[in-house]
Amino acid sequence: VAFEIYQIVLVISSLGIPIAVSKLVSAKRSEKNYDEAHMIFRIALAFAVVVGGFFSFVLLFGAGFFAEITNDPMAKYAIQALSPTVIIVAVMGVFRGYFQGMNNMLPTAMSQVVEQIINAVVSIIAANILFIYGAAYGAVEGAAYGAAGGTLGTGAGALIGLVFLVSLYFMVKPQIHKKINIQNISFKSNKEEYKKILKILLITIIPIVLGTAMFQITGFVDMLMFNNLAARHGYETDAVKAMYGLYTGKSKVLISLPIAVGSALAAATIPSISALFTLGKMEDVKQRINTVYKTVMIVALPSTVGFIVLAQPIMILLFSDNRNIAALLLQLASISVVFFGIQSVTIAILQSTNHMRLPIINAAKALGIKVVLNIILIGIIDTNLYGLVFGNIIFAMVSSFLNYRSLRTYMDFEIDTRTSIKLPAISAIGMGIITYICFRIFEPIMGNSIATIVSILIAMVTYAVLLVKTSTLTEEEILGMPKGDKVVEVLRKIKII
Repeated sequence: VAFEIYQIVLVISSLGIPIAVSKLVSAKRSEKNYDEAHMIFRIALAFAVVVGGFFSFVLLFGAGFFAEITNDPMAKYAIQALSPTVIIVAVMGVFRGYFQGMNNMLPTAMSQVVEQIINAVVSIIAANILFIYGAAYGAVEGAAYGAAGGTLGTGAGALIGLVFLVSLYFMVKPQIHKKINIQNISFKSNKEEYKKILKILLITIIPIVLGTAMFQITGFVDMLMFNNLAARHGYETDAVKAMYGLYTGKSKVLISLPIAVGSALAAATIPSISALFTLGKMEDVKQRINTVYKTVMIVALPSTVGFIVLAQPIMILLFSDNRNIAALLLQLASISVVFFGIQSVTIAILQSTNHMRLPIINAAKALGIKVVLNIILIGIIDTNLYGLVFGNIIFAMVSSFLNYRSLRTYMDFEIDTRTSIKLPAISAIGMGIITYICFRIFEPIMGNSIATIVSILIAMVTYAVLLVKTSTLTEEEILGMPKGDKVVEVLRKIKII
């Protein structure tokens, strides 16, 4: 509950900032207007502090209210623990957006790695310490304090990530200032220019926020609808929470990783596509779109196949859960990974090419269909969690289809289905068959845990080989990757190329 509330507030206050900043800075950089690019950075930083600070206070002092309306009073502590993270993420988003807009992706990537490592370590330690402390007052208090401790990792990771980015900024600040005229970006002598930039920033951020918020709202809608509709079939409150937790705490957590990777890959293309679009290079824009489509599918398709093939072994390995329902939920939920991948790409492209409103309209239509499905599948038929997951698949499918249709309509764009979908799908299916056979051979000998890990490693190698053999990845594309020449050399030695 705390994370659902936090994510909605985070979307409203922060998540549109890095995309908007990277898009605007990239456009100015393509015009070699470095003064205005830095002015965008300054005004965005002030905006992030004000808006992020406001919503941090909203969460801190409104935690009790949010906990009550979601019928989970003990969530108050976790919501309060998350409140400072909002302003930290908002400010961090400005730095990430600025670096991306200046065509430097490394700071964002490195800060995300640092953030996630700190998040994982602190979450585990804090959750254990506070659970023990709270358990002294009762089991319910122990769970509540443990949940609050788990959320501390989110804030700690974000803070360290921000410190890393700020440190990096000050390291490269002399090089940045060589390209700009300090007098030209002075606030005192350029008040009107700053007002204009603030207006442009808001015009850019608001549609992005509304579009992104629509997807976060689906999680909140799911929580409210499932809690209320499942209760109509006679399920006790604790049983409803346990069922919803089975999905959000296991299946949703697992599929979130490839979805997040796909979203990050799509978002990283916004500056380059925006710059090419600004310069009117439409053929280059279309080529870049096909490239990002293929890249995201190369991540999404094997993730879906892998989760379907190894659903139960993974659940046993990670959660010691051998129930069929846990495996079936993961298999069903994994289908949405592909559609959420397409959704991420199409949103990024539409935002890059100044079609900001279209993802919002398309998402609203998809959400309306999802709400109707939830009512039918959960409230009337009682398919409980299966209906919830199916509704999410349809939501992702409909919104991605509508976004793609918008691309075809407004940009006369056709995806290269052979290289972007068919070839990665063939490689993923081949990987899945080999992985399934390997697990069935190894599991009786090694046991579930080791057999699962070995099968996953074999799957990675198999998929990489098939990508090359099917020409999904060409030699030229591999050479364009970091250390690509070394990779090609190895592939030649083992006769794969």
